[in-house]
Amino acid sequence: MPTGMEDPYWKNVCLANSFNGDNSNTFFQMYYSGNFTKTNPFSAACETYDTPSSYVDSNNIVKSTYAMFNHNDRTSYVIGAGGRAVSDDPSTAGRIRATMGVTSGKWYWEQVLNNYSNGGMYGIMDLDARLITGGSNEDLGLDSNSWGVLTNSGNKGHANSFTSYGVAAQSDDVIMCALDMDNGRVWWGKNGTWFGGGNPETGANPAYTNLAGRRIVPAFGIGGGSAQAWLPNLGYMPFFHKPPVGFEKTFSKYYIDEPSILDPSIYFDNVTWTGTSNNATSIPLNFSPDLVWIKNRSLSGVGAGDHMLYDTVRGIQRSINTNNTNAEELNANGLQEFQANGFRPGSLTRTNESSRFYAGWAWDAGTSTVTNTSGTITSEVRANPSSGVSVIKYTGTGSAGTIGHGLNKTPRAAFLKVISNVTPSNWLFFSFLTTQSSGSVFTSTTIDIGSKTGNVLLPNSENGGISYGFDVQAGGSGSQYICYAFAEIDGLSRINTFTGNGSTDGPFVYTGFRPAWVLIKSVDGVTGGWNIFDTKRQGIGNDFNNVLYPHLDAADQAYRVLDIYSNGFKLRGTNTGTNAFNSSGNRFLYIAFAEFPFKYSLAL
Repeated sequence: MPTGMEDPYWKNVCLANSFNGDNSNTFFQMYYSGNFTKTNPFSAACETYDTPSSYVDSNNIVKSTYAMFNHNDRTSYVIGAGGRAVSDDPSTAGRIRATMGVTSGKWYWEQVLNNYSNGGMYGIMDLDARLITGGSNEDLGLDSNSWGVLTNSGNKGHANSFTSYGVAAQSDDVIMCALDMDNGRVWWGKNGTWFGGGNPETGANPAYTNLAGRRIVPAFGIGGGSAQAWLPNLGYMPFFHKPPVGFEKTFSKYYIDEPSILDPSIYFDNVTWTGTSNNATSIPLNFSPDLVWIKNRSLSGVGAGDHMLYDTVRGIQRSINTNNTNAEELNANGLQEFQANGFRPGSLTRTNESSRFYAGWAWDAGTSTVTNTSGTITSEVRANPSSGVSVIKYTGTGSAGTIGHGLNKTPRAAFLKVISNVTPSNWLFFSFLTTQSSGSVFTSTTIDIGSKTGNVLLPNSENGGISYGFDVQAGGSGSQYICYAFAEIDGLSRINTFTGNGSTDGPFVYTGFRPAWVLIKSVDGVTGGWNIFDTKRQGIGNDFNNVLYPHLDAADQAYRVLDIYSNGFKLRGTNTGTNAFNSSGNRFLYIAFAEFPFKYSLAL
């Protein structure tokens, strides 16, 4: 640990200056001498530390990349001083969250109330949950994903239940927060006194005890007609009050757990290339791929724009398509080789025709294909628990059963396709994040297949057990099937849902890494197709406005759809048609794979 990091009063230097042009505002300042006063350092003149990890400079000043309040994860609130000061729009209800959530450890932060009129709340939220409730009042505590304290009374609230707790806050009060994610507890206090007789050091009298399993982030919320301004200090300045013993962690990337995967490109990558019509052409990667998905970006139409999927379990030259119901195709000019550090795509129009533009997405699923008997149906499985990817091939028995996946944790998503029947057969997609007794199909824009076919494909155990109901598409006797299963791996992949808002200022979705590839599909409330975005087909600036549709053979389509950030992505499009990805009030499932972990990104 660098010198000073063990001391919560480390010496950050910041120059006194004005905030929003108002020199009367009072904020705290710490000089290298160690003396501090309530003056006014929160301005552009402050040093902001934006480095991959903490270090000590020549003046023995600890520098780190600290969380800020997120311009892209807010409604109504106005942000100043580079995310270190927040105030609300008094005419509009809204909420705002910080850029970094935590799932373990003991954390401390403070916030100074700069000015205040009427209501509003300070508190915490689940970063994985929807930001707003969509109502006329966005105080924290109105829903089950937020916890907070009313500024004007000190009452606490969660899940729309408000009870007596602390006292009202006034201008210049210092609000303290101690968060114990190891035990799922939180405390608040004011000016050195913890509310409700609380004592974070002993664990006594916490405000709430139901935070375990959440990803918690500092937050503010307010209803329309209220006004307040806060100076939150997530660690980038010295604290007024000594943190409780054991609560020395601040919201710095220094304290984020080391990601299990430092370089995601050894397990997943997306690539683009210009075709050569040469079977000898190699596309380089940092690993030997086991699942390769290729799309001609230039052409559309059957035989030209098909999505081509290859895997090492079925072998080279054997493709299946997400945009149609065809059985497996064997073509001598299809993918030629899975190489130690890449693949050879062949010379087909759909994979590598001269002068055409292509996108390729590749995953590592381990080093060997083995016979798996974890389920009731014996299968061939190639799985990599480190990447969370499993390729499964099995033969249906005509009876309900289970197939093993070899991932050592429950898959959050699975794609299934019959590959042997001449009769056209749909892809099936299943996830417990959608309705558990139904699923979606790649070749359709429908929300789910419900009871139309009777299929049930559910991840149901750690080691073995993707189960399916009896149906010709999932368990037909003698039919061969391929299944691609994905488990979520911290720092590499994120499989979850978000709720759209129908706005170009769409929801921010936290992933914990900079995404390289994002797949989005509506799962309730609206019919919508599949959408793929990646960082290799980036548009202008930070706008990732090239989209490909797995259910269609269309070429690249240009929309302003989403922005990619160091810790997630933000929806910018408003498409509500057959390829909806952000329609208001509707829930969307996404699968994202990482380009770079948040802890070591050069951004907040």
